[in-house]
Amino acid sequence: MRHYNYSESTIERAVIEADITSADILSKLHEAVGSQQVDVIIGGPPCQSFSPLGVAKDENNMENDPRNFLFESYVRILNEFLPQVFVFENVTGILKAVVNKKRIFSLVARELSINYRIVTDPDIQILQNVILLNMR
Repeated sequence: MRHYNYSESTIERAVIEADITSADILSKLHEAVGSQQVDVIIGGPPCQSFSPLGVAKDENNMENDPRNFLFESYVRILNEFLPQVFVFENVTGILKAVVNKKRIFSLVARELSINYRIVTDPDIQILQNVILLNMR
């Protein structure tokens, strides 16, 4: 950001180094955003537990990996700020991932459908390895 001549104080307000799962993450984000409308959010919960390589390396098929549910924190932020557009980037394995007998993508879609119309057809969701979710 320094390359674009932003002041140090602007950079310090705009960049948040925090754990997305922390209890105060929404208040930190609100403090950074202020009264501005959030139009776009781009993110991607960790994909290791949904990738074929991650599953192959783990004797329990990543069933007990805590990253399986990090999408919940990202969804919470999306539902809080309600951007017009968002990117939920991940590996295509998330579409078929099952943890505790629950399809992860079904959980993601259910939570996001509170405020968005979600594309659920896998043939439409994947566009050059990008999962399309936002059809608000």
